[in-house]
Amino acid sequence: MHAPTRALRLPLHDGFAPMAAVTIDIPLIARVSTRDRAETRRAAAADVVVSKPGYGIVSECVANGTALLYTSRGRFAEYDLFVEEMPRLLRCRFLSQDDLFAGRWADAVEALLAQPAPRERVRLDGADAAADHVLAFDRDSR
Repeated sequence: MHAPTRALRLPLHDGFAPMAAVTIDIPLIARVSTRDRAETRRAAAADVVVSKPGYGIVSECVANGTALLYTSRGRFAEYDLFVEEMPRLLRCRFLSQDDLFAGRWADAVEALLAQPAPRERVRLDGADAAADHVLAFDRDSR
């Protein structure tokens, strides 16, 4: 027996419209620290990550409650979607490339740390959800 086609879709996605009939939404896949914030900070952790937005860094920041100071990343198909969706998931703030390379971060970091945490909390068990769906695919194909 042949299993039906399915697509597992993570949050912060775009371009799935042609596959809507076979798409299954799953939660974020991210590693959540097992240490408390104070212990993590003592082990060289940061309150703010400076990066270009991408699924990995955004999901890790969401999972661990870390603020993201981000800059543009050039050609990236989902950049606009990330910029639109990130504020509901984590504290984030844009930093221009000029300010990034000139080292003018202090005001942006202070403003970012003063932002309240987002009200929305998203599920972080996407890896388990994906595994469950893959196992179901296997059972369905037998």
